Amino acid sequence: MLPDYLPVVRLKQSGGDQEMRSQLFWVLREKLAEKGVRIGVLKQLLQHLENGKADTDIIQHVAGCDLLVVEGHCATDCAELVLGKHLTGGQQAEAKYRRFSCPSLDRIPLCAEAIYNWLIGTMEDTPLWGCVLIGGKSSRMGRPKHLIAGAAGKTWLEQAVDLLSSQVSRVVISGAGDIPQEMSQFTRVDDLPGVSGPMAGISAVLKQYPLVSWLVMACDMPDISIDSVRWIVEQRRPGRCAVIPLNPITDRMEPLYGWYDFRSAPLLEALIARGEMKMTRLGQCPGVYCPVIPANLVDAWRNVNRPEELFR
Repeated sequence: MLPDYLPVVRLKQSGGDQEMRSQLFWVLREKLAEKGVRIGVLKQLLQHLENGKADTDIIQHVAGCDLLVVEGHCATDCAELVLGKHLTGGQQAEAKYRRFSCPSLDRIPLCAEAIYNWLIGTMEDTPLWGCVLIGGKSSRMGRPKHLIAGAAGKTWLEQAVDLLSSQVSRVVISGAGDIPQEMSQFTRVDDLPGVSGPMAGISAVLKQYPLVSWLVMACDMPDISIDSVRWIVEQRRPGRCAVIPLNPITDRMEPLYGWYDFRSAPLLEALIARGEMKMTRLGQCPGVYCPVIPANLVDAWRNVNRPEELFR
């Protein structure tokens, strides 16, 4: 079964003519688009074919939009969207799942607001996991940066995992390289074959866990703080598939410490298909939000590349 937090609604037949219902849907779609919400439409929602293809197709459809509308059969526990006046005659049974009613054009703003608030809830219910990126060449440092000893004798990898573990429900380590024995209980994800740089690690976790939201951080940012984590999480909104902060000191995007919803996976796949391996290219894609880092938090994005920077 698909998880309950996926925002899927089924169109429910009501009174009135088809032309009116089409007009209501078009206006509702435009109103939600003003809030940045992308709507996908499916004729029907099928699940669990023996080869698993149906579920894979559904995941691709869900990842490509912020709200999936099903016109016909919905083989999951869908919310309902009623366009036009309710059917008359006989008492209607109480809806088992969430129902949104748009009986007329003047009610569209209220309906759109109700759907948007529901999308906020589904976003907050989406599992938030942490990913620590390791496995870079560390050519300027001369040794694996994730194994550098930091505060209290812990490696930078251990520090990052400890911090993330206090803010997310699960942490994985992405990339190759030796890790401390204490870290062996954490899941390791190999880089995506044929992809270079950090994009290989971020794309790999998105592919292996396709319906998870990710807080990603590189292992060479020893000053990351809980306040900076909370600030990133607060930037999430329906319609945003990733948060890549903008550093006000360097005027550059910081893709190696940010938030990536599963909906960012198709964007990364498109970049990879074009041979574009720089994560900053993602910041130019629709749905990717690049807020300026507050001055009191900007030190959290300091990355260390050379031995002389260790004592700076």
